Amino acid sequence: MQKLFKSALLITIFAFLGLLLSFITQVVVASLFGAGASMDAFLASNAIPQYIIMVIIGSLGLIFVPVFVDYTATGREEEAWQIASSVINLCLLTLGALTVLGMAMPGAILRLTAPGLPDLTHNVAVRVALITWPGLLATSIISLLTGIYQSKSRFGWPAAAAVIVAMLNLGLVVILTKVWGIIGLAIATTVGLFFQVSLLLPIALRRGCYRFIINWRHPAVLQVLSLLTPLVIANMIAKSTPLLDRFLASSMPEGSISHLGYAFRLLTIASTLIATGITTVVFTRMAVNAAKENLSELRNTISLSLRFMWLAVAPIIALGVALALPFVSAIFQRGKFEAADTDAVSALLKIYLLSLAGGCMGNITGRTFYVLKDTRTLAVIGSIESIAYVIYTVFLARFYGAVGVALGYVLFFNISLLWQIFVIRYKTGKVGGRTVFNSFIRIGVAALLGGLAAWCATILTANVWAQLICGVLTGFVAYVAALNVLGVNEFKVLWHMIASHFGLNKHIPANICI
Repeated sequence: MQKLFKSALLITIFAFLGLLLSFITQVVVASLFGAGASMDAFLASNAIPQYIIMVIIGSLGLIFVPVFVDYTATGREEEAWQIASSVINLCLLTLGALTVLGMAMPGAILRLTAPGLPDLTHNVAVRVALITWPGLLATSIISLLTGIYQSKSRFGWPAAAAVIVAMLNLGLVVILTKVWGIIGLAIATTVGLFFQVSLLLPIALRRGCYRFIINWRHPAVLQVLSLLTPLVIANMIAKSTPLLDRFLASSMPEGSISHLGYAFRLLTIASTLIATGITTVVFTRMAVNAAKENLSELRNTISLSLRFMWLAVAPIIALGVALALPFVSAIFQRGKFEAADTDAVSALLKIYLLSLAGGCMGNITGRTFYVLKDTRTLAVIGSIESIAYVIYTVFLARFYGAVGVALGYVLFFNISLLWQIFVIRYKTGKVGGRTVFNSFIRIGVAALLGGLAAWCATILTANVWAQLICGVLTGFVAYVAALNVLGVNEFKVLWHMIASHFGLNKHIPANICI
């Protein structure tokens, strides 16, 4: 438990630094471009590359890691690298072809994905797309190399590399946007991705590791492809949420794509900060539990992860909703980002934050299906819920505009989490669940009290920075106090682990049971 905590803490610290730099970059971008046509063009041009990343690359990394772990854990290191080389090379060939296609016909693709863009905005988006499409290749290699590092319990360097790249990206954005505007932002983004590849390559370039081979017939390569194929087919619908959002928003008033983009970016920063450390470390442990067919330990790992995740997610939702307006105003409202943009983005952020539960904890439940090598269930049920998402989001957008798009996103992720929890409980022995439920209720009540305290603090002053600082401090203190009063065991364990890590307490309670 303590070892997992230390690894998760290390990754979270690096993730925080990277996200802080990314956040500063976002503030700079907001000041430079606001929510106008240029930002709409940038976001629209990235819709398809990001869609492909979510459909193929996200799933590929999660499928590949358990297979790689199986071979390395049994002493078959050389064979594991043959498998890795084959998967990497297949990925390069497939995504290379898609990249060439995307760069050959960006205009036609944009007419399909964002048909409502004005001609001038469309032309800018075409130029941006020519620069950002190659980032697809870089992202795929980053995902696979990061998975290899993590499968060897080397969590620090991939996280540190992301921080280094975030620093580079911030510098490039400041320099290049002064010369080329939104095109400079596209160049900075793509250059940063390829630089991150160069930082991660050493693990593959050692003697006897990566090779220029594609062993189609190897059982593990066939296993990866067989697990990936149904998931990719299902993800073509399941991961279409941002694509549908951009499609619908392109026909809304100018700035709608940008408002959704800014709010979604803030949500992404929050979810990444919360989930990265826990899910990265836990995924490897779950893969080992599944490889040993130890369902009892797998259940315990899932239960612990969900409860500790909710301990972090619940207050972020409550405090975020209470402080969204002063937060967006204090951070973004300057330069070309105006008061009307603040109102629009903060309203969307309040809604998007409600998806954090499904988004963050879904990182754990979703990975459970991967370690159990059951991608078919994800594919079938995911396809059904995605079709439903398209229907109700189109309906909500028609009546509520951009707010309806955000509501559809919230419904999608939270419904997904619910069915995954029930199915996982069934697949792991139909045991447990009461401890998780009771913990969720207590933590949820404490978070609501913290959010209420934060909101009350904001009405004492009109200064947005004072509202933000007082709200965060008051809300956090109220949340911690409520956790103690309600006797939340997970908080006590977390406190003891932190104290022990810094030498303040030599005693660490035993693992929490299901």
